[in-house]
Amino acid sequence: MLLPFKRRDGKPVFIESKIITRLRAATSSDNGAASIVYHTEGSLDSSDKVADVLKVLQQELAMIELTAPNGSKVYIDAAKIIIIAQPLKGTHAETAKAIVQVGDHEQQVTETVAEVRKLVDAALSPAPAGAPMVMRAAVASKRGRKKTAVA
Repeated sequence: MLLPFKRRDGKPVFIESKIITRLRAATSSDNGAASIVYHTEGSLDSSDKVADVLKVLQQELAMIELTAPNGSKVYIDAAKIIIIAQPLKGTHAETAKAIVQVGDHEQQVTETVAEVRKLVDAALSPAPAGAPMVMRAAVASKRGRKKTAVA
């Protein structure tokens, strides 16, 4: 499904949900963008706020919230994670407790491998037929997970 976003200049752009992998807030080095939407073909510098983009993504994707070593939030489509591993000392940030690979991108996170695995399992658990992906977060939350997929 083509999902609507706004480019950094405010003009509309539509991206196929199947290729979207992750989302993060923009930084001062991102040339005036509010959020960055990553996909298998590159990325989109968007003028949309992270919360607004996340609402759109959650309609189609099983987005989970993780924390980068610098403390910023990163949202990843759980279905596109191909590897969850321990970080390598001397190679990854000291505060990283897990490495999450999505396509050819390796994301360091402060959650443990076990915590990431629980989030992924909860996000990908069956939801009621016809329910949007955001329902999976509610299902995970009711199970009493320490951290849940973003609602």
